[in-house]
Amino acid sequence: MVYKERWLYCCCWPCRHAWAEVRILACEPEWQALAEVLGGAQVRAESATTALQDPHYIEARPSLIAKARRADMVFCTGAELEVGWLPLLLRLSGNRRIQMGQPGYFMAAEQVERVEVPTQLDRSQGDVHASGNPHVHLDPHRLLLIAQAFSTRLVQVDPAQTAYYQARLADFS
Repeated sequence: MVYKERWLYCCCWPCRHAWAEVRILACEPEWQALAEVLGGAQVRAESATTALQDPHYIEARPSLIAKARRADMVFCTGAELEVGWLPLLLRLSGNRRIQMGQPGYFMAAEQVERVEVPTQLDRSQGDVHASGNPHVHLDPHRLLLIAQAFSTRLVQVDPAQTAYYQARLADFS
């Protein structure tokens, strides 16, 4: 009986997810939330971090590597916020869809003009972001630009849902 139940579970489990949703691994909860708002029922987003964690210091744990391996997209801040762990996570995932230069690789900070980019760096300044302030989600005008770019990328990854994603972006805007 146990064998039969396991067989049924193993055979039917992939069917639960067969309705072609886009799987998104967000690096931070704010990007998970934005992906869910813009993607609606067509996406399944999860965050690599929680609001109580410092996104500078995350480990590429096996569970996180497994999530990256299954993802269709990775949605992160960029601007070196995740530099300590995201490159390793991408490499260990072996997932071509989410590598740099692929449609499934999306960095929010690359979509907007960065501010507070230091002209010189030295250790006396403390923890300075060499690529500028990565907290681009705090400016509503920048967030709208990021949302527009992400929606365009969703259409590129899942063109069958173009009208749906455009309508969701219009509602968000």
